[in-house]
Amino acid sequence: CSFVSAEEEFLKPEKAFELVKTQVEIDPQGKFFILANWKIADDYYLYKNKISFYSDNKDIKIENPILTAGEIKNDEFFGEIEIYKKQLMVKLPFSIAQAKVQESLDKSFKIIATTQGCAEAGICYPPFRQPIDFILPENKPAAKQEVTQEVTTISASRNPATLLTTFTDKPQVISSSAVGSSASDSS
Repeated sequence: CSFVSAEEEFLKPEKAFELVKTQVEIDPQGKFFILANWKIADDYYLYKNKISFYSDNKDIKIENPILTAGEIKNDEFFGEIEIYKKQLMVKLPFSIAQAKVQESLDKSFKIIATTQGCAEAGICYPPFRQPIDFILPENKPAAKQEVTQEVTTISASRNPATLLTTFTDKPQVISSSAVGSSASDSS
């Protein structure tokens, strides 16, 4: 597919792949996670192996995301590849350095979600970055916090260390250098 270069009749990425809802929760073991939900416009899709997350904050450690199951598409450039249409839901576990948790309550944090997708009409978007701004909830299991979402485009110059490529009982992780190869190449 070709990359979008003009505004033509195609949606802007923030409309085609809209991050509509996020919330921060704490599980019964005291582990933090973000629940994120993307609404994907009709006739558009996201590539599963192009979804990643990172934070510039050295106190935040992002773990492997848990993604809903997608569908397989026979892509002319990537072969059989998993994609998302209509909706994508992600559970993103993360931790804050233990010494920083108490002092971090009521402070703002940011995790960046990077996605890439295409329109069925045959054009693909460059990687698109969306910030997820949040404040840690009190360290009580089942605490929930709605996150105000302000979506902006951010330069796509970063490449996180790992990406989740399959959603099974035992997730498989590949290095970012393998992005673009099929999930079946990893073990």
